[in-house]
Amino acid sequence: MEEHQSKSKSEVWWRIEVIAWVPFVITMAVSFLLTLHYSLLDNTITTTIAYTRSTTLIVALIPKTIKCYYLGLKRTYAYGSLASLLLLDLLYSVFFHQA
Repeated sequence: MEEHQSKSKSEVWWRIEVIAWVPFVITMAVSFLLTLHYSLLDNTITTTIAYTRSTTLIVALIPKTIKCYYLGLKRTYAYGSLASLLLLDLLYSVFFHQA
């Protein structure tokens, strides 16, 4: 007979969260290695790294916000507002970048 394993909602969201953080951690490691080996990077490369890092952090925070909302936690507003502020900062830096 097969055993049916039911996963709790929190466990499912935890796995989604971990998967969402993987691109951010990889981006941080790659940007660290790039700046370690090439200390004087071109301005466009540095800007691209910063935009990618900001985008992956925002993408990593979205599942955390959804999980907190779905589970009824009070931290929902903190994560949601942090993701919103980071998104506004990213948009501002993209559209009003002073070179």
